[in-house]
Amino acid sequence: ISIDYIHVLDKPTASLSYNILGNCETNNLIDFTNTSLGLSSNIWDFGNGDTSNLINPNYSYPESGNFPVTLVVYNNLGCSDDTVIGPIVINPNPVLNAFVDSNLICDSSYNFTFSASSSNSIISNWEWFFGDGINSSSSISNIQYSYNSTGIFTPKVVATNTNGCVDSIILNTININPKENYSFSSDIQSGCPPLD
Repeated sequence: ISIDYIHVLDKPTASLSYNILGNCETNNLIDFTNTSLGLSSNIWDFGNGDTSNLINPNYSYPESGNFPVTLVVYNNLGCSDDTVIGPIVINPNPVLNAFVDSNLICDSSYNFTFSASSSNSIISNWEWFFGDGINSSSSISNIQYSYNSTGIFTPKVVATNTNGCVDSIILNTININPKENYSFSSDIQSGCPPLD
């Protein structure tokens, strides 16, 4: 009589933790920590086609989106376990458009109107830099400003969306030229044309 034994091998237990240090498209970093038991190797799948075999990787996503993260752990007997978290949300940066109502003027007291918008985000703060050392922060996307001086100015706006993601855009240069004062005089006070 022959006896066949079934040998059940222990498998590892997959577990992980993570810390999101930033979750914007151009400023994101996630620290992953492998807290699994009984493993000899692992593979991380970050949900976008990228993988890592580091024990505790740091990862930055190259684009915005929602990414489920999978950790697969193996022991030296060939057994495996996995766990999935997420999705981790990486928010897009705002896409901005901005303009000023005039770029060339000869009146330093002119009240310029600056306008901006975002095609993909709700903006919670607009910070306007007028190019003369003055800036103004506002929750609305339109603002008026008078330079009260002549010169060449390069305005910029920095926008922060409701997820804390930031982008900026530089507007076209503003030229404010000095007014020219013209005067003329004539010794002839009256007469028929041509006045000589």
